[in-house]
Amino acid sequence: MDTARAYGTSEQIVGSVIAKGWDDRLRVITKLSPLADWEPQDQPKGARAAAEASLWASCHALGQTRLDTVLLHRQSHWEAWDGAIACLLREWVEAGRISRLGVSVQSPEELDAALDVTDFNHVQMPYNILDHRWDKILSKLEHVRRERCLTVHIRSVFLQGLLMSDDSRKWNCAGHPNWKKTRKWLNNTAENLGQTGVDALCINSVRGLPWVDGVVVGMDNLEQLRSNISVFSGPSLPVETVTTLRNEKPYLLPKTLDPAQWTKAP
Repeated sequence: MDTARAYGTSEQIVGSVIAKGWDDRLRVITKLSPLADWEPQDQPKGARAAAEASLWASCHALGQTRLDTVLLHRQSHWEAWDGAIACLLREWVEAGRISRLGVSVQSPEELDAALDVTDFNHVQMPYNILDHRWDKILSKLEHVRRERCLTVHIRSVFLQGLLMSDDSRKWNCAGHPNWKKTRKWLNNTAENLGQTGVDALCINSVRGLPWVDGVVVGMDNLEQLRSNISVFSGPSLPVETVTTLRNEKPYLLPKTLDPAQWTKAP
């Protein structure tokens, strides 16, 4: 289960499930608070205290004395505040209160920096069937995985739902007015490869990559849960097929692939 301190009551909900007998069957990945109220120039002691409060709050919400995996919500926090957050997390690992450390990255530059931190053995990153931004860093990622234990989870395989949308307003906000051609390619490719839909294509094109250990997907209702289970119960696409698609796929601008750069709908 993937959650975070910033995800509203998510940790409490997961904690209530754990309390009903899932303690030995469920691994939880949570994220440190984004520490949005703390600026880089603020005192390290204050930032450390805020981060430690976040960790204890996660323990309380999840009903646990030990956290399975804790990710930094921001890669920059590892070096920020004179390394106060890094020092705190290392102390928790040494004390046995955290089993694994990692980071949620937003860009290839952040991934590059994260791969140099040997304390990290878990990385979560956004990636999808049309995402070309990571091509140059993947060789380094694969090299690091050969050198040490590093789990890689992929999120945003649907690009926040954009890849399955026929709403021209959403595509225009994302800076891709030629969206009909892209949607046609996705639909045709899904059909030609025997996928049940674009959602299955997006998931299965990532699942089979040799450097991917898991795919993070969400759901809003029971129907979506059943659909996700159905897709994950089937086979992923062969690597050779995914490699071929890489040379055929439509080109999306980097700003379209980064929701943080989208404009707001009028």
